[in-house]
Amino acid sequence: MLIIGVTAMLSVGFTSCKHDDPVLEVTSGATVNVDAAGGTNGTLITVRAEDTDWSVAVTQGADWLTAIKNGNSVQLTWTTNTTTATRMGIVTVTSTVDKSLSQAVSVIQAAASGNITVNGSSTQEFTFPGLFDSGKSGIDYKQVFKVRSNVQWTLSGKPDWLNVSATSGRGEIDLTIYPTAQNTTDDERKATLTLSGDNTSASIEITQNAGKPVCYAIPANAVALHDRICWEYSATSNINEFQMILLSDKEYSRLTDNELLKELNQEEKLKFVDDYITSTGVDSHGNRITQNTTYWFVSIAYNENDISGALKKTKIKTPAFLDVDEDAWVSFENVQANLSSGFWFDAKKEGYCDKYHIIYGLEPEIKNPVLYAFQINYFIKYGKKHWYAENWDLQIQTNYPNNHTFTYPTRYLSTLPLCFAYGWGVFRDGKLSSDLVGFQWDTSSEETSRNNIRSSSIPHFTTITRSEERAKRMQR
Repeated sequence: MLIIGVTAMLSVGFTSCKHDDPVLEVTSGATVNVDAAGGTNGTLITVRAEDTDWSVAVTQGADWLTAIKNGNSVQLTWTTNTTTATRMGIVTVTSTVDKSLSQAVSVIQAAASGNITVNGSSTQEFTFPGLFDSGKSGIDYKQVFKVRSNVQWTLSGKPDWLNVSATSGRGEIDLTIYPTAQNTTDDERKATLTLSGDNTSASIEITQNAGKPVCYAIPANAVALHDRICWEYSATSNINEFQMILLSDKEYSRLTDNELLKELNQEEKLKFVDDYITSTGVDSHGNRITQNTTYWFVSIAYNENDISGALKKTKIKTPAFLDVDEDAWVSFENVQANLSSGFWFDAKKEGYCDKYHIIYGLEPEIKNPVLYAFQINYFIKYGKKHWYAENWDLQIQTNYPNNHTFTYPTRYLSTLPLCFAYGWGVFRDGKLSSDLVGFQWDTSSEETSRNNIRSSSIPHFTTITRSEERAKRMQR
């Protein structure tokens, strides 16, 4: 009985002895954050354990996240996040004594910045030829660019002369680009293809070389009256010959470039002279030049190797005919002439004329008012007289009335018996009147006859070549 009692008492006393429970605590908290770039860190997660050991495992995100026990902390290793979305992994710390003791830590990895590259860079450049080799088309010159992106992108800036295999994408794709047409101009052409999305972009600079040599003859210093046009040429130094047509906007707009070339090829090739001045009252189809109408000069030039430059197009518009209710012009009064000395006249303000430009002198060999307008226009632009102006006088007047006197040697009377004056009115804003108004005087007789004249059409082209010989003849 005693022995049993002792045994019972020992048993009761032993079970009443109390042990501490195991403790497992993640002291770094329930969430840690890591950068988008890959890395390793052993201090983000720390563990306090009492009366127990512990283990660690990645329970979510094992494809990019690893966790290893390292003393009283967890060493985390993560790969680079190449996407533009954040991602979360879960690391679970568990007691080895009591599996119910565990704690999960969320690992939040930042999103990557948007990124688009073309052949590994944010910019690329490429140049295509202007003309294709015989038997080839644009696709034979295709260029493939490797595009990598972590965002959805769209392409902008594509011109109609380029073919691009894709206009949007994501991830890694091959972008094929080639010209759809030859460049038949004498200017290179450029395009910037931009791939953009999610606040990032990349670009491809595409150039197509000029297919034609720089060789042209285009109108310069053109003057248009209501019924005729006059111009000279601006040309490159390598020009040998050229062809030119003048078309109304109505005719021009219905013709393609190939049709314009056919029309040009029907024209005679003119040997280029650098002092051509051309005047016409008709277009190339024989239609009279009309007021308030748009016309197009179309030309093509050939260099010293007989290779043509690009088709050149220049637009000009004729003004409306003189309108007494809206225009500005000058008229002439008190005209007098003397066979031995010259003539005199007064200039009278008309319409809304603020000032006027006036030219007067002996009638030149070609009686063409638009040439006088050309002379005045050239004076206004460059402040100097032009070609055979030795026998003309050009002035800019601002006061009304003004008396003008022109004298000339009597030796001119037998060969050039006409004297003339033309005035071009100017509005306050500097805009020229729509037409010239003037008079001519026959000095071959004592009669005081005077003809008032305005610009009038002539049914053909007049081409004048300036030269030293012409200037000398005019001064004899």
